[in-house]
Amino acid sequence: MAAARTRSAIIAAAAETFARHGIDRVALDEVAAEANVHRGTLHRHFPGGREELVLATLEHRSEALASATADLIEAAPTAAEAVVEASAFLTLTAREDRTVAPLLAESTVRAVLLGPAAAHLRAGLVELWHRIAARAVAEGAPAVAVDPERIVDHLCRVGLSLVTEPGDVVTPDQVRAHFRTFVVHALLTQP
Repeated sequence: MAAARTRSAIIAAAAETFARHGIDRVALDEVAAEANVHRGTLHRHFPGGREELVLATLEHRSEALASATADLIEAAPTAAEAVVEASAFLTLTAREDRTVAPLLAESTVRAVLLGPAAAHLRAGLVELWHRIAARAVAEGAPAVAVDPERIVDHLCRVGLSLVTEPGDVVTPDQVRAHFRTFVVHALLTQP
């Protein structure tokens, strides 16, 4: 279990260091020093370097949100409102998180998050989407014919834009209205 503790310490140190300075201004040596480990130890745990460490940091944050998001989906009165509440919750939480918000503001991180390296991270969102889609069918909606991974990609792109460049979609009510108006209909209404 020492390896798991070391990995957790490195992730915590990376989150703190990235939040303070931004990912592009942090050397892996700084993360290793913050975690009180040798740079070689950091590379053994994260052989993919900075990209793998950023994903691990985001995955660590997302694990804590998964249960709360699932609860929101279950508590929503309809599948459509489940999309709205889950999407708004994740967007607003990302905006407020002092580690996640600065990471998402960096184009290199957004590219990693939307790329193949983050498939594991998006897999949890696909599971949540399956819950919503099954609920929509139970409510009498036709089955959604679009690949769930493409749906999650779309939701991630919309959420990322509302985190990094919200424009006039600022308040929680405005975020919910945006998802209700521009996303729910497209996802749950099939021709």
